[in-house]
Amino acid sequence: MSVVTRKSVLGVPTYEPEDGEKYMSSNQQAYFHNVLVAWYNALCSQTSDLKEVLQGNENFIDELDRASQEESQRMTLRSSDRRRKLQKKVSEAIARLQQGEYGFCKTCGESIGLSRLTVRPTAEQCINCKTVSEIYEKRGQE
Repeated sequence: MSVVTRKSVLGVPTYEPEDGEKYMSSNQQAYFHNVLVAWYNALCSQTSDLKEVLQGNENFIDELDRASQEESQRMTLRSSDRRRKLQKKVSEAIARLQQGEYGFCKTCGESIGLSRLTVRPTAEQCINCKTVSEIYEKRGQE
């Protein structure tokens, strides 16, 4: 029987904590550092494609072709803006990791949890504080 090594989307091997391992051990910190850096690098490489897409200034005779190109450029800019915001969040998570604050809720100081960080490596709040925050956010919008 062969052992299958699971890998995350970014190609970083998944992390399986050892029994009794301390939360945010050096191994866990190294794992999340690798995930965040790989994610940041992937986002940066996607940004370089933006310039090529936006430089497509062809002279279209057909108005539908022009409209299609403009819509494509608008969607590319929108996607680029979301990517830029995500890059900032990933960069901030890397900084928190370097400062020893990564993995702990910015609101209550409790651990965020490995399972939550595995799914959302940029998480700044534990699930309880995030839930309360979203409830207040929703009330403010009503």
